[in-house]
Amino acid sequence: MEDIGTVATARAWGLMAWGHACLALALVVFLTFNGVNGTPGAAVAGTAVLLTVGFLLPAVATFRAARLVGARGPATKGLFAHGAGLVGLLLGVACIVTDLHALDRLGAAIVAMSGAASVVGVVACRRGMQGRVGASGRVGLTCLVAGACLLVLGALAVAGANLLFASLSVISQTQENAWVDLGATVSALGCVLVTYSLVALRRAGA
Repeated sequence: MEDIGTVATARAWGLMAWGHACLALALVVFLTFNGVNGTPGAAVAGTAVLLTVGFLLPAVATFRAARLVGARGPATKGLFAHGAGLVGLLLGVACIVTDLHALDRLGAAIVAMSGAASVVGVVACRRGMQGRVGASGRVGLTCLVAGACLLVLGALAVAGANLLFASLSVISQTQENAWVDLGATVSALGCVLVTYSLVALRRAGA
């Protein structure tokens, strides 16, 4: 019979995986209409909902996983940092997508700080758990770090492009759209990699 804590941790990994998959889907949908005039309001609203769920679901699951691996030291702190980073990324993105230029710099700063917290968190998680899982679990932890880095790099590209266009007027709107598309693509790839890593950790019984 499986240990209740192990089952609960596996469910937390699964929720994190579903959340990142949802975020990847939202980014792909966003790529289809970014820069296109006359986008239906329903499409924009639907994408916003997917993005919100894509950030909040894995954040909540990450906090739950952190509590369940409480005896593992660095892993617990790392997971809490990663979860906080995801919430911060959502807040930063929310600032960026508003029409208030005064929030552009704030949003970029929040994305940068939250992204740093997320990456530092998954690195700490890897350090704390790599000795407790098998080869497949270690591969999953490495993919988790790589995926989180891609997710954050993409978010930084989006935030930077918005800041350079909307607040500083350094680049054209066409250039901004190109950089935003690139950033969203990189973040989507990162989400896919993180999803794979979490499935691997779940199967490894981490």
